[in-house]
Amino acid sequence: MLKKFLYPILICVNSLTVLLQLVLSQSLGFSVHAPLMTLFLPILFLLNTVFFIYWIISFRWPFLFYFGMLLLSYSQIGLLFQSGSPRIETTPGAQIMSYNVRLFNRYGWLADKNIAKDIEHLIQRKFPEVICFQEYSASAAPSLSQYPHRHVVPGLAIYSRLPLVAKGNIQVKGSPTAGIYSDMLYKGDTLRVYNIHMESFRLDHQTDSLLDSNQTIRLRKRMLNVLNRQQQQLKTLVKFNQKNRHPSVVCVDLNNNAFSEVYQGLSEFWTDAFTLKGSGLGATYRLAGIPMRIDFIFSSPEIKVLQFQRFEEKFSDHQPIMVRIQIP
Repeated sequence: MLKKFLYPILICVNSLTVLLQLVLSQSLGFSVHAPLMTLFLPILFLLNTVFFIYWIISFRWPFLFYFGMLLLSYSQIGLLFQSGSPRIETTPGAQIMSYNVRLFNRYGWLADKNIAKDIEHLIQRKFPEVICFQEYSASAAPSLSQYPHRHVVPGLAIYSRLPLVAKGNIQVKGSPTAGIYSDMLYKGDTLRVYNIHMESFRLDHQTDSLLDSNQTIRLRKRMLNVLNRQQQQLKTLVKFNQKNRHPSVVCVDLNNNAFSEVYQGLSEFWTDAFTLKGSGLGATYRLAGIPMRIDFIFSSPEIKVLQFQRFEEKFSDHQPIMVRIQIP
């Protein structure tokens, strides 16, 4: 009797979650301006996947919801999941790593007391030509003496084995440095690398609540302010890059997902390397246990992306990612 009662309720809930995902991902041919709601799209996808598994195990027809969703939003699903398998790329090219290192565990969030050394060993094994650090701490950073060319500001750093010919900061009025860049020599060409840390929502699942109406109003206002700051950072970066005449790579902790307006803005000028050479979910961060892809490496159209890698090491609350590129 209970199953007969729950069955139509589950169908209604699943149909609503599928419809909501299709609308928010703009898979039905029209857009809805709901920037806060797009934050939950990866969660909706995960929830619909759970429903799909349940219907398959139960031999129930609503599993067709999932296939319909995939058909209508195939290109958007590629922002979350890539079916390609990772492979070792032997073609010569420059490797660029992006890593939010969470101050190298300066305040002891992780029990491991040797996080800086662990990160140093990881970098020595992978040995990329360039590393972009977000949430960088100069006092806690390992030496990494193999990287003599550096551009460092509070919270951000670019380490390079390639000679730098120029470097600078990207400022957003009324806030700390939003990003930095370095121009470097690579095989006779000049390559520009941007390192960007978008404004954070600073969500805390232990203190931020949707059950308390007063907290919900404050949380919504704070999140909208963050989205506005991210848009300001995006506009500043795009305007700054208009004067750039070199191929460019953007390493960014987006603090948002691939369905956000700020991601779409970046995608108008650069290509997300994960969509070209990624595999699996590509998640780089977990929010209350839910895997999210919020760290990205973009490249300008003239750059050829040979490989994209995400590493499983848990030396931070983020996971490092790396690309191998060629400049034609």
